Parts: sequence; structure tokens; C-alpha cells
Amino acid sequence: MRFNDKELGAWASVFSPDKEGLLEKKGAGRGQGYKQRWFRLKGNLLFYFKVDELGGWESCGEPVGVIVLERCRVERIHHDTRPYSFVLAFENDDSRTYVLSAFSQPELDSWILAVRMSSYEGLKAMYYELTNKINTLTGKVVMQLLVSTAWPASLSVRTATDLG
Repeated sequence: MRFNDKELGAWASVFSPDKEGLLEKKGAGRGQGYKQRWFRLKGNLLFYFKVDELGGWESCGEPVGVIVLERCRVERIHHDTRPYSFVLAFENDDSRTYVLSAFSQPELDSWILAVRMSSYEGLKAMYYELTNKINTLTGKVVMQLLVSTAWPASLSVRTATDLG
């Protein structure tokens, strides 16, 4: 996917994020350490910025990077020195993973949930899972439930068998 770096960078700094906060990000190279980065999540785009000496990101300008979270799997990992760590891994792409670390259990849980809810594929899978649960519990197809509860009787929907 191609992005216009300038426009994307400018947009990343001004939008109202779905979630934002300070995390530690492990470098991509072998033996690389962790660096503090300010993360801003909007939709399925996770931007990260350098952090200044006061812990803010605004003075640092454009994002250092952006992660497109489609087909992304997020899992908690256990790390000896960073107990609130999680990894972002991508379906069909073992070449790049992102190891991130929060500073508390509530923040870890919040980030994991936000990332899981950001992916279109993830939301679609959740929709189908919930649809199946509703079908199992009610014995009705979800679309029939939606129609029967949302439409007035005068606007009834007819099936092919009703039409003869």
C-alpha cells in the first residue's frame, strides 16, 4: 500500500485518536533495545512518534512510523523485565513483528483491546462469531431478528416462499 508521507504525517498529528499513549517499542534489529514512543491509534492505523525529554511527542513533528493493523494478531507475551508486553504479528508475514510494552496492567489490557477492535478483519470475524451465537441461542437467523424487531408490521419483508 502506498502513502503520501507528508500528508499522512500531517494527518497523524491532528486527528482525534481512538487511543493514544506512551509505550516502549523494541527495535527491529537483533539485539536492539526498547525505546519510548508515543502511539496514536486511528481506525486500523497505529502511528508512533519520538518522545521529547518531557515525555511529549508534539514537538517531535511527524511520526517515525505507521503500522497498518489489518490481518494483525495481538498477543500478550511474558517478559522478565517488562511484565506488560504484547506482540503484533501479521497473518502470512513472519518477517515483521512488533514488540510493545505498556507501563501497567490496565494500560496493557486497554491497548490489546483497542488493537483487536481496530482491524476490519477482526471486527468482521467478531460479527460472524456473535451472529452464530445469536442464531444458536434464539434459533432464528440474525437478519430475521433484525427485520422482526426493527421494522413495523406494515413494512413486513417477504421471502421468496411467501411470494409463491
